[in-house]
Amino acid sequence: MHAILRYSKFFLFSFFLLVGLFALGSQAQAKDPEYTIKDPTYIAQFVDQSERDPIVMEPGSTKTVTVRFRNVGGGHWDGTGSRYISAYTINDRYRKSAFATNQWRSSAQTAKISSRIAPGQIGELAIELHAPDKPGEYTEEFHLAAENHTWVHKGYFFLEIHVVAPKVSEPEQAEGEGEEKQEVPEVIMSQSSGQVLFLSQRKFVMAGGAQSNVLLTYQNTGENIWSNPKVVATRPVPPLGVEGTLSFADSNWRSHTDVGFLGENVNAGGLIQTNVTFRAPKKAGTYTMEIALNENAQQIQNSKIAVEVEVVSDAPAGYVEPFFQEVEQVRLEREPTIRVGVWKLENREPAEFRSENEDYHVYDGDVFKGTLGRQKIARMSVVGEFIAYSDGALQFYTNQYVRMVPASDPRAVFQIMNHDRIVTWRGPNDFDQYRGVMEYRFTEDRDALYIINELGMEDYVAGIAEASNHSPMEYQKALLTAARTYAYYTMEHTDKHDKRNFDVVAHTGDQLYLGYVSEQGAYNNVLAARETRGQMIAYQNEIVVTPYYGNSDGRTRSWAEVWGGNKPWLVSVPAVYDRRDGKRMFGHGVGMSQRDAAYRAEDMHETWDEIIHYYYTDVDIVKMYH
Repeated sequence: MHAILRYSKFFLFSFFLLVGLFALGSQAQAKDPEYTIKDPTYIAQFVDQSERDPIVMEPGSTKTVTVRFRNVGGGHWDGTGSRYISAYTINDRYRKSAFATNQWRSSAQTAKISSRIAPGQIGELAIELHAPDKPGEYTEEFHLAAENHTWVHKGYFFLEIHVVAPKVSEPEQAEGEGEEKQEVPEVIMSQSSGQVLFLSQRKFVMAGGAQSNVLLTYQNTGENIWSNPKVVATRPVPPLGVEGTLSFADSNWRSHTDVGFLGENVNAGGLIQTNVTFRAPKKAGTYTMEIALNENAQQIQNSKIAVEVEVVSDAPAGYVEPFFQEVEQVRLEREPTIRVGVWKLENREPAEFRSENEDYHVYDGDVFKGTLGRQKIARMSVVGEFIAYSDGALQFYTNQYVRMVPASDPRAVFQIMNHDRIVTWRGPNDFDQYRGVMEYRFTEDRDALYIINELGMEDYVAGIAEASNHSPMEYQKALLTAARTYAYYTMEHTDKHDKRNFDVVAHTGDQLYLGYVSEQGAYNNVLAARETRGQMIAYQNEIVVTPYYGNSDGRTRSWAEVWGGNKPWLVSVPAVYDRRDGKRMFGHGVGMSQRDAAYRAEDMHETWDEIIHYYYTDVDIVKMYH
C-alpha cells in the first residue's frame, strides 16, 4: 500500500509542477528524472521504507531509514563487485547531501545494498541520516544505479524529512491538578505467557497525524499454543489540556484499539514478528502508547510494551483521523489450513528433505521423535511395509507416516532435494520448495505413496501458478478468488481425496500449485492473493464450487451441459474476446474463461469483483476470515 501512496504522490507533484499550481503543503518539488538506461535488465519496484514520510528528526540527531526495492528485472543485483547497487543524489545530480554520514560512500552516494538480490527478491538499502542544525522541511532525492554500468529503471525515490527543534518540557504538574484521568477498562489476563524479544524503537518524535511503525518480536514462553493471537493498543491517558478520546490507530487497524490478528498460531517456545503501523495524535504533547497481545479477549501475560510518542506540532489543518465503522463480520475465526498432494511417488521412491530456514520437529504419526536442524538433510524411504527415517542423528521405522513440522514459524520453507518438478512454460525453475508441514505417507489402502504439503490457505493461494505474472492485476485477483473458493469448497464439501489423506492435488486435476519457488518469481500473483485475502464466492449464502479453464469457443458452458445436474450460478454466458478471436475450446468450458477474463480486465477495465459476477451468476463475494 505504501508503494501506491508514494507513486500517487509523485504523479501529483508532476501535475502541479506542469501547471504551476503546486500547493500541497510540503515545499518539496519531487520530479522523477529522465536518465539513460544502458542496461534494461536492471529494473526496480519500490516496496516500502522502514519509516514513513515525513521522517521527523531533531537537529544533530542520526537515524537510519531502510528503503526496500524488489528486483523486477532479468538479472541479479550485487552488493559487491564492480556493478554494486547504491543510490546517488539527484536534482541536482551528485549534489552533496546535508544528511550524509560516514556510512555513505561519499556525500553524494549512499552505502551499497545489503546482499546479492535475485530477480523477484527484495533488496534493502540502509541510509543513515544526520540532521543538519537548521530546522526545516527537506526532500532528499535519490536514484538507484549499478556502479559504472547503468542507472536502474524506476529506481527514483525520495525521503521527506522534517527537522524540528526539540520541545521545551513544561513544568510537571502535581497529580490531580487539572488532569482528568480517562477510565481504563479492566484487563483480564490469560493463562498464556510470553516475552518481548525485540522492540525496534521505544521513543518516537513525530508531527501530529504522522505515520510510523514499530517492529516487535514475541516468544511464547508458556506451555500452551497461542490460538490466533491479535495485537491491541490500550487507550492512553491524554496529556494536560488535550480533550477527547485518544487513539494511535492507522487506517489499516480494525478499530481504534484493535490492530488486527497475527494470522497464525504460535507453538510453545515459538516466535512471531509483527510490524505495527500507527499514527501520532493530532495535538502536540507527549503520549504513551501501550501495545499487547490478546488471545480470546484475554491479555497474554508479559506481552505489553510501552512506547513514548512525542508530538512536536499539531496535525495540519484538515487532517482527519481514521474513522472506523463496525468491524466486518467473518465466518471463520482463523485462516484454514489445507493439505496438498504434491508428489505421487510412483515407484515408492525415497524423499530427501531439507529445511531452508527453520528447525523441524519430526513425528512418527502423532508421536514426537526429535528435531532436525535447519539446512540438515533427512531421508525417508520404504522398507517392506515400513517407512524408514534417518537424518544421521535420529533413525526409526514406522508403519504409520513421517510428519515434519516447523518448530516455530508455520510458514517455514523446506525442499525435497531428490525430486525434480519442472513446468516448461514457467521457465527452467525446479519447483521443489514449499512452506509449512511435509508428510511422507501412504494412502489408506497403502496402494500409493505421496508427499503431502500442509499449509495455510493464503500461502497455498499465493503458490498457485494458473496465470502469467504479467497478466492484468484485476484478472489475477478474480482468478485467485475463484481458486481460493474452489480449494475451500473441495476441502469442506467433497471427499474426492479423503482416502489419499489430502484435500487437493497439486496439478490441474485440481489447481496447479507450485509453492515457494513460484512465489519468488510471481510477485504480482502474491500481491493479488494478499489483496483478496479471505474472499470467497457464495450463492444463496453458501460457498460454492467455482471451476475455470483456459478459453472457450465464444461462450461458457453451463454445469448441466457438461456434467449434468443444476448449479444456477454456472450458466452459459458470452465470452466476447474468445469469440472475437475465433478461439477453440481449451478446457471443460464451465465457469470463468481465463483468456476472456484477462481481456475484460485489460480492455474493458473491469475490476476483479465485476469479472467474478460476470462468469458466476447471482453470486456474492464474502469475507471468510481476516
